[in-house]
Amino acid sequence: MKIIRENFNSIQEMLKILNERKNNNVMIDEFSSQKKDSPDWYGTNSYEEAEELITNGYIEILDKIKAGIKFDASENSKIVPENNVFGYIPNVPNAMMNLPKSMIYAKRIPRKINTVDLVYCPVGAAFTEPQEFIDNGIKVLNVINSLEKNNIRVSLKVALKCSECGNEVTLATVTLKNFKEKLNLQKICFPIAHPSMLRRFGFKWLETTPELTNPLWTGGYGRTTTNYPETKKIIFGLTDIENLNEEQIISRFIKRM
Repeated sequence: MKIIRENFNSIQEMLKILNERKNNNVMIDEFSSQKKDSPDWYGTNSYEEAEELITNGYIEILDKIKAGIKFDASENSKIVPENNVFGYIPNVPNAMMNLPKSMIYAKRIPRKINTVDLVYCPVGAAFTEPQEFIDNGIKVLNVINSLEKNNIRVSLKVALKCSECGNEVTLATVTLKNFKEKLNLQKICFPIAHPSMLRRFGFKWLETTPELTNPLWTGGYGRTTTNYPETKKIIFGLTDIENLNEEQIISRFIKRM
């Protein structure tokens, strides 16, 4: 089994590389990423429109996403008041006794936190409706929020293509959030909840990745998979979670809690 992997460190890097590469030898005559028919299926009228949305922010569903997210993430540190020579408010009894530590200082104590690597594959079959991408994207964001509320910091990658065909398996990902970053909904909405992440950029990646050799990829662009047993990252797909709530997703996939 040949595994073809590629990770982009940012959306900008992904777009730059995809747009610079020519089609590989297998997909040399395939341009499904560029087609302008079936805009409802793609979610965009063109590849260029998808570029604009992912670059400038996909705000059309932002209110739906916000309405579905239960934000309550805790801070990485707790605040403990203590007496000090400087601070934000006087400690009157200490000051009356001329003690040097006559100010109350807010001391931040870092909390011990765990980390987890998540890879979400928002990829589905041809009959997957756009609303399914949105609904499951909301679930993923709530999972991240729930984990971080419990001091488990999340590194999030989204797969633009995780598929298999014959003896070849692909996993193309882009980093959306590292352990230290907070959720940026405007940045994350498109890659996590828009069908063009797969049907434009995922297809474009498959058409251009130079390692592809199996000619059968041209017959449908492969079959979705999340079976990567050798990876240490937690990988789950749209179809894996469509019938699960956030608690069930955590129970099933997040083994490090």
